[in-house]
Amino acid sequence: MVTECYEVWKSASGNSIASFASSNAAARAQLESDAKLLFTVSAGSYEAAMVEINRRLGLEPYKPVSEN
Repeated sequence: MVTECYEVWKSASGNSIASFASSNAAARAQLESDAKLLFTVSAGSYEAAMVEINRRLGLEPYKPVSEN
């Protein structure tokens, strides 16, 4: 199974959280200047990464948007 690394960042000033694939340089470039890397997750899909990210952040379980 191919896995990808996902990063989770938190901004101190806006108290915002961003998560994206480590390969996404455009997303990283848009982070606030005071953002700090909280952790990384390796997962086989975006959905699997979001399940783990939500668990680690203490959020409700991830529910993917329906494709209807």
